[in-house]
Amino acid sequence: MTISHYETIFANFGFNTVCGFNLDKINHILDIYRVIYNKGLNISQALEYIEEEVPATDERDEIITFIRDSGRGIIKRFYKGALEED
Repeated sequence: MTISHYETIFANFGFNTVCGFNLDKINHILDIYRVIYNKGLNISQALEYIEEEVPATDERDEIITFIRDSGRGIIKRFYKGALEED
């Protein structure tokens, strides 16, 4: 099992102690970000999937609202070859 970028961020900044997040809440947030960044969906599809499949919580709703209300959207991961044509 590899550690994701977000797991590294959470571990390095100690969100469980600094922000009072327990492990279940951290994993719930990580699951949401995995759908957005790793599932291969565009943002609209990812948000729809999250709303249908991820249990409703304040954190889930805040992430969804933030992304939907952002005027310019969010940046997804860039990978080498993303702009190269076949």
